[in-house]
Amino acid sequence: MNILCLGCSWTADNNNISWPSELAKICPNITVYNLAWPGTSLLYSIYMMEKILNSGILIDKVIFQITSDARLTLYKNFEFNLENILDKTSFNYFRLKENDYFWTVQPGLLNLKKLEPLNSNLPKWKYLENFAKIYYSALDQTTQFDVEFKVQCEYVKNKADFCFFHGRQSPIDSTFKLKNIDSIQALIDNEDLWKSFWIDDGKHFGLEGCQWQAQKIKEVLNLK
Repeated sequence: MNILCLGCSWTADNNNISWPSELAKICPNITVYNLAWPGTSLLYSIYMMEKILNSGILIDKVIFQITSDARLTLYKNFEFNLENILDKTSFNYFRLKENDYFWTVQPGLLNLKKLEPLNSNLPKWKYLENFAKIYYSALDQTTQFDVEFKVQCEYVKNKADFCFFHGRQSPIDSTFKLKNIDSIQALIDNEDLWKSFWIDDGKHFGLEGCQWQAQKIKEVLNLK
């Protein structure tokens, strides 16, 4: 059985630790493909899901961690070729290689007060950064971003075998109430235990938290 895992830094390997890698350890009869990457958008994860589902590899189950809204991910010299982009770190676990393919922007990381006009003579990535600043500044984040995010979440719900947010409050300040999507925080249902798993301010899990999450996902999907 082949399992596809998608998401952002809450799913990607951090110092060789992640819940997908722990899932591979406790389910030796399955092969896990982890295509999550830190900071990336929900649309990035959907894109990677569509590419691997059409790659010829038979994917039996899709596990989808939904990232934060209002992110943009751009692709720099990226070609989807699984042999070139994946590392096999154990007999049944594949993850993305270290790379500089993905360039991600978030409103909180941009100085939106310092806008520069678009200039086609700028280097490509500086041009795109300026475009991102203008894009974020021109849109009301409680309207178009919420619409885009809700549409993408609904699409994911229909494609994935299990999809979830990391924290109960995701997406933050969203106008839309996204129904029937779990969160890891809600599944833990113990605030002290939830916080004990954090290793940083971003609520990323260390080994113990990843082991707990892998076991819970194994139970939810009845994996062997």
